[in-house]
Amino acid sequence: MGIKVRETFVSYLKPTVYSENSYIIRKGEPLDLMVFIIQGVVWSFTAYDDNGSNNVFRSFKRLEKGAYYGEEFLNWALTVSDFDSASSFPMSSLNVRCHTKVEALVLTANDLKAFKRKQQWLLEWACLVLQNAWRHHKMKKNLEEASHPLKGGYLPS
Repeated sequence: MGIKVRETFVSYLKPTVYSENSYIIRKGEPLDLMVFIIQGVVWSFTAYDDNGSNNVFRSFKRLEKGAYYGEEFLNWALTVSDFDSASSFPMSSLNVRCHTKVEALVLTANDLKAFKRKQQWLLEWACLVLQNAWRHHKMKKNLEEASHPLKGGYLPS
């Protein structure tokens, strides 16, 4: 059952390419998508204006291959019965900007709504399976990288 659910859910993810320096989402905008990074580098950050002269980063995180943004959207979707109105979406607490060209898989509100309409009984299960599969993939990748000492750029003594 887990593989079938995952395959069905993943079929709703859309391959998307973002250009360098483009914003995926800005702080305060409705968070109506989830982005899984396949290639490239994304910055998630908050900034404030320093006396009107400079933008100063308050928090900053580099997201790259294997990372994702928008888990709050997925969690929110599990708690609402209808999400037609943009005013009901959670608001993004961060700016998410591409530092390089980025290839990603994107789950939009419309795609999630279509999945929910067709497979409502599978939605909660699929969200959990997808989150766990992605975490497992990331953990496996980190373990593989840790087991290759030369990949980290140093020589063992």
